[in-house]
Amino acid sequence: FDLDHALTVFERLNTARVVECFLLYLEKAEVTISRAEAQQRMFQKLGNPTFFTDMRPLLQTDRAKALTDETLKATFVRVMKELIDRIPGDEWAKAGEMRERFGV
Repeated sequence: FDLDHALTVFERLNTARVVECFLLYLEKAEVTISRAEAQQRMFQKLGNPTFFTDMRPLLQTDRAKALTDETLKATFVRVMKELIDRIPGDEWAKAGEMRERFGV
């Protein structure tokens, strides 16, 4: 949700640079996350029914009320397309299956 908010608020955000900075951060932390692993984690979040409900209390009332299944899926798709899918490497083997399963 916070990544989608950044994509909305910062017009013309250089998403390639954001991913590059993320990879540098991971490198400094001596951690690696492949594109496939990042995609898998995103789908795990989408499949967790409490993931989105847990964040509602953290939002302003009007923003929390605006969160529907449709807006959450749109948020997921946008973050996946504009950030996660830009991480170098191969796509997660089950990504296509999960996109179909969740209708994203």
